[in-house]
Amino acid sequence: MSRWQTLRRALGPAAEPIYRAVIARRNRAFDAGVGVRPAPGGLRVISVGNLSTGGTGKTPVVAHLAGVLHGYGLPVAVALRGYRPDAAGVSDEAEEYRRAFVGLRPAVPVVVGPDRRAALARFLADPEAARWRRQSAARDHAGVVILDDGFQHRRLARDADVVLIDATRDPRWQRLLPAGELREPVSALGRAHAVVITHAEAVGAGAAEGIAGALRAGLGAGSDRVAFAGCAHRWDGLEGIDPAGQPLEHEESWLAGRRVLALCAIGNPGPFVGRVRALAARAEAITLPDHDGYSGATVARVLAAAQRSGAQAIVTTQKDWSKLARVEPARWPCPVLRPRLRIEFLWGLDDLLGVIARAAGAQPGTGWRGASPGQGVASAAGHGAGNDAAIDGTGGRTDGGSRA
Repeated sequence: MSRWQTLRRALGPAAEPIYRAVIARRNRAFDAGVGVRPAPGGLRVISVGNLSTGGTGKTPVVAHLAGVLHGYGLPVAVALRGYRPDAAGVSDEAEEYRRAFVGLRPAVPVVVGPDRRAALARFLADPEAARWRRQSAARDHAGVVILDDGFQHRRLARDADVVLIDATRDPRWQRLLPAGELREPVSALGRAHAVVITHAEAVGAGAAEGIAGALRAGLGAGSDRVAFAGCAHRWDGLEGIDPAGQPLEHEESWLAGRRVLALCAIGNPGPFVGRVRALAARAEAITLPDHDGYSGATVARVLAAAQRSGAQAIVTTQKDWSKLARVEPARWPCPVLRPRLRIEFLWGLDDLLGVIARAAGAQPGTGWRGASPGQGVASAAGHGAGNDAAIDGTGGRTDGGSRA
């Protein structure tokens, strides 16, 4: 246990009431409109966030919803903070989105910057933004931006808040920071427009629906205005490279009977590691802190563990590959694979899409095409590398692909 973890365990319970009071005061100010500013350029804003620290499967859900809006014919972008960029200024989450959106026409820009309103203003001032709007079917639409992890970042006004709850970590039994992992109490769901229970595949659809029902009941009279949905994160095959740098594609069944090293630096590694272990004959795991930078020492540790265990494959996540791709392929002792993720909604999709369409201003008529579930980005955070019209928070373009 690290020194920080020891200190947090000792002092967290005493500090929790102070944190609760600070959060309550902050939210009262935001509820009154203090410090809240509209999005620049008339953009419609849909926030996708969570109550807790760590992963809830947010990136593939955001990519899925961006694909749905893209299917509606609307100009859509994703804005994120770009947490813990590497020495080159690259954010693993931004790179994951770029891979997810590669090849889409018109492009889905990825806008990165700690101050997302300022980053969006810089993006709109770029000539590429006019092309982004002009090339969409709904040319007169101001555009829709999905805020990645925006539930607590309330300085930017939004048209809808979608909150994700990881089914493997029921928030009803968690404590607030610093005693636990909750950024806000469960009662904060009262300001959400939709709640999505993620990772239902890890607990079963029935258990996930039970969590949704309990959370809905906890909202009391306000529950009728909040849409509830549930989804599973499915693996749609594996892709990666071999030590010669050659691309590989396999069905997930390829892992059966093989020794595998699961490797990830994500907020909640449980569902990922559990899936690898369910598929492989024997699987060891290395789990690192969320957004780990994969220093040279860490990479050396991973290589040594793979060699020592006789791993026939290393399986990592799309987000981790954003940094691991820098490793010379010849250094890997075995293939390095990552799953292509697909979001499958098990219930509540129509209600969720109703919230999304209303917030986006999607209306039947010229330039509007209904999207079936999965249209657009069918395999979230899946193929390729690079992205069209990706703009970083400094106004510099970080394009990795050709423009339309």
